[in-house]
Amino acid sequence: KLTDPSIKLIANGEGGDMRWNETVLDGLGGAVDYISYHNYVNTEEGKPYSLFRKIKAADRGLAALGAFIRENCPDSVDNWQVWYRFPPRQDRIRIAFDEWGIWEAGGPPYGTTNTYEWRHGLATAYFLNAIHRNARHVGIANWAQMVNILAPIMTDETASVRQTTFFPLREYRAKGLKESVKAEAVSPAMDTDVGSLDVSATIDRERGRLNLFVVNLNPKALKTRIVFENCKADKLIRTTVLSAASLDARNTLDDPAGNVVATATDTDPGKADEITFKGESVTICEFALSGR
Repeated sequence: KLTDPSIKLIANGEGGDMRWNETVLDGLGGAVDYISYHNYVNTEEGKPYSLFRKIKAADRGLAALGAFIRENCPDSVDNWQVWYRFPPRQDRIRIAFDEWGIWEAGGPPYGTTNTYEWRHGLATAYFLNAIHRNARHVGIANWAQMVNILAPIMTDETASVRQTTFFPLREYRAKGLKESVKAEAVSPAMDTDVGSLDVSATIDRERGRLNLFVVNLNPKALKTRIVFENCKADKLIRTTVLSAASLDARNTLDDPAGNVVATATDTDPGKADEITFKGESVTICEFALSGR
C-alpha cells in the first residue's frame, strides 16, 4: 500500500470459524478490501447427490460470511490511524472466493489430477448459481486451478482438451449480466435438500435483458412454468443448452478432438412463460423485458 495505494488486500478468512473472522477483521478491517473464503467439494461413495448438497452448504457459508461482514464492518472507515501512511479502504469489505472447485480423489500430485465427468459439469453450473445468489457479498470468485490441476483444461506434451467443467464456465462468463436478482425454483426432490432444478438470474436494466440460468439434475425433462415478479418478459430471445449422453461422459487426452458436451442454441425457443428443461442439463434462457 505504501508503494501503490490502489493495491487491494485480502485478509485470510476461515469459512467455518466466525471467531477467527471477527479477530482478523477487527484488526485489519480498515486496511483490507476482501476476506477470503475457500471451498472444494467432492462426492461421497455411493451418494451421487452429496456433491450438490456440499455446494448448497457452500452457498449458505457465503451468505453467512456476507451477513457477518454487514453486521460487523461499517462501509466507511473512521478514526484511521495516520501512522499507516496510506488511505483506508474506500468501499465495504467483500468476500474473495478465491479458491473454489471440485476435488475428487484423483491422480498425482496429491490427488489433484481430476478427469471430470458431465456430473461435474452440472456441479460447476450449480456452484456458479450459488455465486450469483451471493453476488452482493462476493467481489472475486476464482476457480482453482486453470490447467492440469483440478482444472477445466488438461494438457500433455502434444495436446490439450477442454474438460466438462470448462463449458459452464465459458457460458456463464459470456452470459452473466450486470446484476444478480432473486430466482427460486420449486421442483421434484432428487435427494435430501437437493431439488431437480437449481436457478439463478442476472439482469441488465438499461438494455432490458434478463438471463435465467437453470441446472436440471433430473434425468427426465421437466416442463416448467416461469413466473416473473416486478417485471414482465416480452420474449424469450434465445436458449443455450449444455448436455451430454450420460453423467459419466468425459473428455480425455486419449481423444483430444472429441467432445462429449453438446452445446445447442435456439433463437426461436417459443413461449417466455413455459419452458421444458432437458434432463441432466444446463440451460441459459435470455429474455427481453418490457417496462424499460
